[in-house]
Amino acid sequence: MTRVIKLVGLNYKLIIANVFRSASADVCVKFYARDMHSGMKSNIEISIKERMAETFQSQGIVVESVLLKSI
Repeated sequence: MTRVIKLVGLNYKLIIANVFRSASADVCVKFYARDMHSGMKSNIEISIKERMAETFQSQGIVVESVLLKSI
């Protein structure tokens, strides 16, 4: 956590939220709305996680999971 704060600063939660919004927008555009309420939901979550992991890899942030709770 200390490395993250040094690299990103204390606003790391805001940065994570912004990266999530961007990644979810990029991924969700490839699916239909009905896919988000079906078995495809897990595929969407995995795709968002992978997109976020690519972005954060150099900053020392590890994305363990992405859960879409309320759509």
